[in-house]
Amino acid sequence: MSQTGRKLDASVLNKYTYLFGFYGFAASAIQNALLRRPVLSGIHRHLLFTLVGAGIGTFAGVVEKERYGKRDFYIDDYIKRNPDDFVKGPPKKMSEEFELWVPINK
Repeated sequence: MSQTGRKLDASVLNKYTYLFGFYGFAASAIQNALLRRPVLSGIHRHLLFTLVGAGIGTFAGVVEKERYGKRDFYIDDYIKRNPDDFVKGPPKKMSEEFELWVPINK
């Protein structure tokens, strides 16, 4: 459980897991290329860099979900506490929203 008493999502894989895992693999390959080694040599380093990158990506996904979840909670709470500020009127057409625009020819 997190500090706020909510359970974290059981899903470990998110978009950042794959992205940062790829970045880790690419970093290892680039390092080999810069050191004039065969690009795919040292497969253990490729695996280590990929796993570290995937771990960082998983953590980044959890942090993003927490941050946006808190933001959405506060926005929804504000809307519920101040319904007068968010009154829904009758639907309007786009032509009623915008003023007439006429280009000026010089």
